[in-house]
Amino acid sequence: MVTKSRRKQRKFLENAPLHRKQDMVSVHVSKDLRKTLGRRSARVKNGYIVKVMRGEHKGKEAKVVKVKLKERKVALEGITVRKPDGKEKPIFLDPSILMLTSLEAKETKSAARSK
Repeated sequence: MVTKSRRKQRKFLENAPLHRKQDMVSVHVSKDLRKTLGRRSARVKNGYIVKVMRGEHKGKEAKVVKVKLKERKVALEGITVRKPDGKEKPIFLDPSILMLTSLEAKETKSAARSK
C-alpha cells in the first residue's frame, strides 16, 4: 500500500536502492524526440543535451556532465557558480526542470578500443 504521509514519502526517496533511483532521474522529452523515441520521458545520461525549463537558468541548453543518483541531481556544462576563492563549481539541478532536446551519439567500447 502506498502511504500519503510526507515523512514516509521522504524516507522512501532517501532510502531507495540505486536501481530505483535511476527511474527518479528522468527528464521530459521534447516533441521532436518523442516521435523517434516513442516516449514522453527518459533517463538522463552523461552526454545528453538538455534544456532548462525553470529557474534562474531558464532557456539555456547544455550537455549533461554528471548525474548523481544518490542525490537525484544533474550537473550541466557551463552552468556553474563562482566560489569565493575564484574557482568554478557546477550547479546541480533537479531533473524535473529539464527537457531532453537531443541524444549525443556515444562510442561503443569496442570502437574506443580500436583507436
